[in-house]
Amino acid sequence: MWRWCGTVRIELEEVFEATDLVVLIASAVASGAASGAPATVRFGQVFTFHEGKMIVVDGYWEAREAVEAVGLRE
Repeated sequence: MWRWCGTVRIELEEVFEATDLVVLIASAVASGAASGAPATVRFGQVFTFHEGKMIVVDGYWEAREAVEAVGLRE
């Protein structure tokens, strides 16, 4: 999946709690394996918990969409 990358680093930016939901905003920072060209993708994930256990993870290519999915604003 990440063969084009020389390195990949995930940088955690923010975490929001909303009732039984947790929103994570992060960036994947990579460099091309051959060229060394930098690439950064900012994304969001929403984790749904029930009785203390994670039951669903929804991923969003746009961090703003993850925040809005739980009724918050970035």
